[in-house]
Amino acid sequence: MKKNKTITALCVSLLALSSSNSLVYAATTEANSASSQTNVATSSQATSSSSTSATSSQSSQAQSSQNTSTSSQTVSVSSLSGNMLSSNALTQSFCVIPQQAYHIYTADDFIRWVNGINDGWLDSTKDVYLENDIDLAGREVPMINNFGYFNGCSSFGTFHGNNHTIKNLSCRRSSSSVIQNNNGTFENVVFSLDIYGTDTGFIQNNSGDLKNVTFTGKISGSSIYFIKNNRHNISGLNVNGTINGSQSTLIYDNDNYIYGTLNNGGQIKGADASLIFDDHGRNNLRWNDGFNVTDEIYSAEELNNFSKYISQGQTRIDASLQNDISMWGSFTSIGHTLGGRPTQWYQGTFDGHGHRIYNFNSFGDGASLIEKIGDDGKLTHLEISGLVEGKDAGFVSENHGTITDCAIDLDISGNRYNYCERANGITDNSCGGQIRNSFYIGSLTNTKCNLLYTGSGSVNDVYYYTPTPISGGRATRASKSDVETGIVTEWLNGTRQGEKNDTSSWIWKQVVEDRVSNLVKCRPGFAGAGIITKAPVPNLSINDIGRTDKSLRVTKQFDTDKYGQVEYKLTDGHGNVIKEWQANSEFTGLTPDTEYTISVRYKGNDEYLESDKTSVTVKTKKTAEPQVSVDNIYGSSDSFTIKDNPDTSYGNVSYEVTDNQGKPIKNGQKQANGDFSGLDLEDGVIYQVHVSYDGNDDYASTEKVIKIMKAPTVTIASKNANSLKVADLANTDKYGQAEYALSPSGLTANATSSTIDGLDSTTSYTVYAKRAGKGDYPPSAIGQVTTKTGNANYVVRIPAVMKTNDQASYVSTDVSSFNLGTHDSLSLSIINSVKDGKVTLTRQNDPARKTAQTQIKLNGRPVNNGNADIKVVDWQNSNCDYTPAISFTDPWNDNPRTPFGDYNGQITFQLTYNKHKEGN
Repeated sequence: MKKNKTITALCVSLLALSSSNSLVYAATTEANSASSQTNVATSSQATSSSSTSATSSQSSQAQSSQNTSTSSQTVSVSSLSGNMLSSNALTQSFCVIPQQAYHIYTADDFIRWVNGINDGWLDSTKDVYLENDIDLAGREVPMINNFGYFNGCSSFGTFHGNNHTIKNLSCRRSSSSVIQNNNGTFENVVFSLDIYGTDTGFIQNNSGDLKNVTFTGKISGSSIYFIKNNRHNISGLNVNGTINGSQSTLIYDNDNYIYGTLNNGGQIKGADASLIFDDHGRNNLRWNDGFNVTDEIYSAEELNNFSKYISQGQTRIDASLQNDISMWGSFTSIGHTLGGRPTQWYQGTFDGHGHRIYNFNSFGDGASLIEKIGDDGKLTHLEISGLVEGKDAGFVSENHGTITDCAIDLDISGNRYNYCERANGITDNSCGGQIRNSFYIGSLTNTKCNLLYTGSGSVNDVYYYTPTPISGGRATRASKSDVETGIVTEWLNGTRQGEKNDTSSWIWKQVVEDRVSNLVKCRPGFAGAGIITKAPVPNLSINDIGRTDKSLRVTKQFDTDKYGQVEYKLTDGHGNVIKEWQANSEFTGLTPDTEYTISVRYKGNDEYLESDKTSVTVKTKKTAEPQVSVDNIYGSSDSFTIKDNPDTSYGNVSYEVTDNQGKPIKNGQKQANGDFSGLDLEDGVIYQVHVSYDGNDDYASTEKVIKIMKAPTVTIASKNANSLKVADLANTDKYGQAEYALSPSGLTANATSSTIDGLDSTTSYTVYAKRAGKGDYPPSAIGQVTTKTGNANYVVRIPAVMKTNDQASYVSTDVSSFNLGTHDSLSLSIINSVKDGKVTLTRQNDPARKTAQTQIKLNGRPVNNGNADIKVVDWQNSNCDYTPAISFTDPWNDNPRTPFGDYNGQITFQLTYNKHKEGN
């Protein structure tokens, strides 16, 4: 259809552009014609050959008002099919029609609305109705530049959420926000945010109102906020979401009244985090359990900011110290207020995480780190050093909550100009507060109760060190040694680990003290001027112990350069201390074959604490002393022979001959046998014989040293059949008496005779001799000589003619020449010619050779021997002068009829030498 009318003025409210390039709008026109009514465009546009349909939410065709008066019309923002009204066709001036409401059904509708009010197509003061939950996931939403209008008294433009949720409303822009300026009202809506960036958040400038607005989702980055600047009442804010990042806050700058609820699951966390960074107004934010604000503190400035937050009434913010912090200037106590306002009681948890606040100074009334800790407040795991001074000054001025595991290195003083204004010591704990498992060092001046004002509060496992004892208020004064050696640190760790439900891995440490190093060089803490760690437990095994029968020695080398001197302790098998801790690694004077326990530890140094001990139980070895003495050392002018019969079960044996200073002599070097020759020994010189076992696992190596002189030369001066005469040894007055014997064991103090008698003839004997020693001279080795005794000597006289008629004839010896062996004898017997004691005689000159018999008598007694020999006598040296008598009876006595005449007979004597009374 051909365009036949000129449009002279067009006032259009541009609602939205759909993805199908359709335009939905309401318009009024003023034409040159006098027509009283113009319908909404139904004609074809210049750029389209098809018709355009226009609809409203109330009918199938959009209606416009008559003439130039303007009336309200509710228009839905929806997508229509059809052709687009080109912006080129709208070349006339626009005027935005106020008081028109918009309805949003979809994410597209929301984005069109944002674009419309940003570009001026839509009126930002119009009410908006959210008719559905919408999800903006994956959609880029421009920043809403301005919403609503505020004339100083009233705001225009309300976003009615109808309790719907806008999900995944995302902003990934720095120095930006979802809404730059809000002058209207958002009510009954849930914003599920996903915001990330720097200097970004939900609303940058708020001069409108939030009524029953719920924040869920997350805001993260740095310098982030939900509202940056608030200049109007917020009458209903629900916070369920999280704001995490550095300088994160719910409201950065508040100049008005805020009412709302902080709900379970909500969180604000990060460096310099706060609920309200700078609060010049008032807030009534109800803090429900499960909502948490954690301020991660990295610097002195951030600690000062935290103090400000608490003083402004944000008393439940938790503090989490992330660095050791060096302070400057005078610190305003956390919770301290000015202008007569009451001090804020801190109800959060201040966790030092083992960091140190040092160079800390606080002056004035209530000077402290935290002025007042409330019933729910807690201060833990912190180290602090510096000075507090003023009325009620202390580490914590007043505590109704819990102080635990704090290392307090502070000088605490009352008002130096007014003695009546006293300090509280560590804290005023008198109203039921708890302080436990902590350590204090420093000076206390002008305090109420010295260290602690306890009252009804509880104090457990709190230790302190001051140069002189003070009243500890139920705290325990430790000795300087216990402080410096880590004993107190061990106590604190023991009770910390017993804390109920404590599963953390941190521990108390021994740290270098730098503020009052004149008192102690180190102490319990967490950071200090450096950590002194516990030296590792020395590694020790039974193979590191050298053992003898009477000593134990640790042979292992330890890293003393790094961990300090090593100390050793010895206990017996029952745990009784034999030797207390000592630097010497050897223990002597012990009992052989006995069980002992050796303990070892590092003593520590400036960098390491004394280590725990390690122990090993071992036995001393059994004794295996060589069985050698002067009694079994033999010698000559140039030799020593040690005859000790060694027991090799004790180990290998070795021998050595040295001079009296222990230096081996020629040919006396250590060897495996005891025969030494070619020694070229000297008279009057003292030598040493060394006999050693090298030992084994069961027996100790041992050495026996015997001082000895060379053996005397032994010679035989004379001898006979039963004795030997040794040439007397010289110099007995100097070297001790001489001893002589036929065996080494016979060399005793009583064996001083050089004549050895009681011997057997023609028998080989070895004669031993030695000097017994005298004064500084030891006994000599045993000298010896071997020789034979002489032959036996004897002379026996037997009468050549014996007569009858009982006339005695005597057999005798030459006593002067008689010399038999000591145990030998000489026997004389009548043999062969005698029977029954009678001798047959033959008549001389008788051709008939008549015979007669005579009875032999021995010492006057008849002998009747039968056919046996007749023993006449046995001679020994002791009875060699015995003379037996032999006689014969008259034959006529035996036979009176014996013819007269001369009778003659013969008897045979046998002389036998009986050696040892055996044999001939």
